[in-house]
Amino acid sequence: MISPEFPTVALFGLKILILVGIGVYAIFALVMVQQTRLMANVLEDPLEAVLKIISVSHLVAAVLLFLLALILL
Repeated sequence: MISPEFPTVALFGLKILILVGIGVYAIFALVMVQQTRLMANVLEDPLEAVLKIISVSHLVAAVLLFLLALILL
C-alpha cells in the first residue's frame, strides 16, 4: 500500500527536477552569450549588435523563467 505522504514527496521531487532543468537551461543561455561574444570578436558582421541583443535577451528570459518557477513552484 502507498503511504499517504507519497504524492507530496513525489510532487516535491518533480518540482526539484523542473527547477534543476530550468537552471541548466539558464546556464546554457549564459554559455550562448559567451559564444556570441567570442564569435563577434572573430567575425566582422553588420548584424553583430542584433545578435548580441538577442542572446542577452534570451539569457534574461531564461533567468526570469527560473525565478518565476522558483516562486511559483
